[in-house]
Amino acid sequence: NSLDARIKANLAIVPVQNGIDRVNVFATNRTEVIADLSGYFAIPQNAPNGLAFYPVTPCRVVDTRNPSGPLGGPAFTRAQTRTFPVQSSTCGIPSTARAYSFNATVVPSEPFSYLTMWPTGSALPTVSTLNALTGVVTANAAITPAGTNGAIDVFFTNNAHFVLDINGYFAPAGQAGALKFYPVAPCRVSDTRNATGVFGGPIMAGQETRDYPIPSSACGIPSTARAYSLSATVVPTGALGYLTLWPQGHPIPIASTLNATDGAITSNAAIVPAGPTGAIRAFTSNQTHLILDINGYFAP
Repeated sequence: NSLDARIKANLAIVPVQNGIDRVNVFATNRTEVIADLSGYFAIPQNAPNGLAFYPVTPCRVVDTRNPSGPLGGPAFTRAQTRTFPVQSSTCGIPSTARAYSFNATVVPSEPFSYLTMWPTGSALPTVSTLNALTGVVTANAAITPAGTNGAIDVFFTNNAHFVLDINGYFAPAGQAGALKFYPVAPCRVSDTRNATGVFGGPIMAGQETRDYPIPSSACGIPSTARAYSLSATVVPTGALGYLTLWPQGHPIPIASTLNATDGAITSNAAIVPAGPTGAIRAFTSNQTHLILDINGYFAP
């Protein structure tokens, strides 16, 4: 959504039909559209060297607001590139990881053009991960291949702090917990603007936690699902510090899914592990409506 006409980016995992090499795009208003590709999902027999997905409880990998270090400060300066050794973090990511499922957040000190994330050892690509031209705190999901020694490179156009959370990784199949991806036609799981109910209202209050038993929704998600590919949208009544999604049954992590400090309608993709009963949990720092859409799930 971009009701204030700002440039916005979002990760999207889009199903395709067999034999059709295109996807549909609909825009409510006149706009240019830029689409960058970071990977694809294929059936195993057609991708013998493909990777399985391994979810992790959302975990903070990098925060440049912390003391200086390989995964901490200082803040980025204009036109700076930094390398982050993801597998050296405290998030327990193994050396077998070949790509990561991230949520990247910028905390700018000025209008921010874009950041780009890519595997260490490769040249800076002509793609972007997010934009924040109004200078507000902005998050976007990103699936980024691992580079040399499992590291990634990050380029910033402007002065800003950087926060990077991880919710899973892709690695060779055959290890415990390996999951395959199953696409579904995009489906609305929940909308708090609807009548009161498990997947409806009321609006979420500030500092509220709510559970969403996704396999019980009308979207036909099986109980075997171990993680979900979601799009989360907030419709705040004012400034919203952050929204966090995580597996039900786990304590709230030090990680966020999106921010809307200017009170704008804001969406972000999120791969969220399922809790023991298949539910996920949402926390909102401030009052907001919450919409959850699903486009696929990960299961054995």
